[in-house]
Amino acid sequence: MSVRFSKGAGTARARGVAATAAAVALTAAGLVMAAAPPSSASSAFTLFDNTSYRNANLVADDGATRAGVVYDLWNVTCANTSAYNCTLPTKSQFQALVKFAVSGLPATAPITLDFEGIDALSSTPANQAANEFQAWQTLISWTRQVIPASQPLGVYSYDYSLNASEINQLAVLHQNNGLTFFAPSLYNRWATASAWTGNLDAAVANDHQINAGQPIYPYMWPQNEAVAGNPYLSAATWSSELNQLKAATQGAIIWSGTAELGTSSCGWLSATTTFATALSGGGGTGTLAVAAQLPGTCLLTRGQSVSIPVTVTNNGTTTSAATTLGLTAPTGISGILVTTTVPALVPGGTWSTTATLTAETSATLGDAHLSYRIGADTQTQDVIVQDPDLALGKTATQSSTQGSATADLAVDGVTDPAATDSTIAQTQSQANPWWQVDLGASQPIGAVYATGDNAVPQASYYLIVSDSASATIPASPIAPNQWVQTQPGTWVINVFTGNFRATTQYPDYLTDTNPRSLGVVPAPAGLTGRYVRVQLGGTGQLTLAEVQVRPGAPDGPFITDSQRVINGGFETGTLSSWSCYGGTAATVTTPANSGGYALQSTPSTTATGECEQTVSVTPNTTYTLSGFVDPNGANAYLGVTGTGTTDSWTQTSPTTPGYQQLSTTFTTGPSTSSVTLYVHGSKAGPAYHADDFTVTR
Repeated sequence: MSVRFSKGAGTARARGVAATAAAVALTAAGLVMAAAPPSSASSAFTLFDNTSYRNANLVADDGATRAGVVYDLWNVTCANTSAYNCTLPTKSQFQALVKFAVSGLPATAPITLDFEGIDALSSTPANQAANEFQAWQTLISWTRQVIPASQPLGVYSYDYSLNASEINQLAVLHQNNGLTFFAPSLYNRWATASAWTGNLDAAVANDHQINAGQPIYPYMWPQNEAVAGNPYLSAATWSSELNQLKAATQGAIIWSGTAELGTSSCGWLSATTTFATALSGGGGTGTLAVAAQLPGTCLLTRGQSVSIPVTVTNNGTTTSAATTLGLTAPTGISGILVTTTVPALVPGGTWSTTATLTAETSATLGDAHLSYRIGADTQTQDVIVQDPDLALGKTATQSSTQGSATADLAVDGVTDPAATDSTIAQTQSQANPWWQVDLGASQPIGAVYATGDNAVPQASYYLIVSDSASATIPASPIAPNQWVQTQPGTWVINVFTGNFRATTQYPDYLTDTNPRSLGVVPAPAGLTGRYVRVQLGGTGQLTLAEVQVRPGAPDGPFITDSQRVINGGFETGTLSSWSCYGGTAATVTTPANSGGYALQSTPSTTATGECEQTVSVTPNTTYTLSGFVDPNGANAYLGVTGTGTTDSWTQTSPTTPGYQQLSTTFTTGPSTSSVTLYVHGSKAGPAYHADDFTVTR
């Protein structure tokens, strides 16, 4: 079961995905799929995925290529002084984060440095611009030292606004295998479509002047930055922009913060699928278009059936021949058409039938594609499979109430209101305020999604799952981001949110940049409870937007690495969440690959000094396990068991000194919800060190 608090999925700054112009016409509440147009002249266009959607994976769903990004966790700036003065991190700190960002990515995946504090615009004073130029030279050099020579490297920038001096400086950075592609930001931050097009043209012209031989991969976000609340773009706008990018550039990097796609995202998401299909030579060029619309949404709930109208329209200029309509759905979803014979249609003529869609309880969560076959063409409809919300409309209580912000407003089903909405639950300022929902009976819990309110960010909070309505926070502090059983039937986790991690020891590259977000918390396997409580430690005011309780493990690349592998960098200074045996294990401060701590394990004379941890995963999903291991002159091993398919492992080279990054890929079976990762040395061998474990999709 998942518990989610949410009242808005927008992020403060985001990059997006693309879709084709007239390829798909989508209604505001549903999906209308038109025949895909022929591919444009540009055949080298690539969609890159840099999104963190909780319930959609553009790599798996739309054939996008995963891209990497290194975020500025230090708020780097440069002073306007004649002497060099910039607040750079240390080389080891920066390179540790670069290694983390590229972990599991192929050497062909583009890597973007996102350091907007030194992303000079034309208004930057000359001395400051010179300092920023030197800072960029340093960061690019440090990056190149730890990534493959062939890895594409770019800088997130505002290339539509460059002066002559900046163009000259960037020309230097884009030489000698420094920066090798352009990543101009082209979010929808302008009031009109023509303004967006004008800034695209300006960025492309400047980039060509800097280095005409390098590809341009603009950063895109399928939300409107110019409008309050950042609503999702319409299919028509998104499609038009992607077509323009395809004509003028070599690709698009689609970005998002961690967000849950809902009804308002149906249009651009399905348009993206149609564009990706056309990009790969699929789709069709016929005149018959299929429109299929779920009732007001594109969400399909596990264990439920829904009947939807399906309409075929002849968009051609001549009468179409009679044909057949077919519907194919992925495993776990059934789709049945009442009638499949489509008669001849005059130009503009329509024909309608009904499809019954059923999502089995075992259907994979997240974005799914339904394929409609009309004649020789195949057209695609996106649906988002979700678990039922067990908290919706249930009894909710809280420790006190601020004005009319009653507890029930966090289980009212309103998940995407305006930023100034009145549908939040809020306590008064008090000691240890809490909010709680009664599920009516003990339920299995798989994950927690937390969203508060823009005006009241929370750095940390306690989540309590219990069969007791009076369970509260423990008297003694507990380590961050790990579940602890405080008494029979009661489990507690001290959740540190993304904003907290971004400024301390948790370099979380999938951190939610939505100021409403309180993070995503996967639950341990087998966790059950009747009452779900959110509580603050200390005096304050608790504000929650929406709490959703869903059965089953969560899906999507939104479980962050610092959460999927708990204490993966040993920054708690303890071995919490790890089980070690067959030797002597402890945390040490040196040598650490990054941060302040690492694991040191000394094998016994008869064992290998193994340490292991069980982590939550999604069935039928491919992951990469990665970690840094210093074998200390012997063999050391990294692997995973319990995958439900073929377990995998890898090992160090005993002759290579220092930390070595090890990675191994595995795929989970249809019923696998957790796996066990392990690291160990050689029997009777020397002490080995390990650090920075991640499991990523």
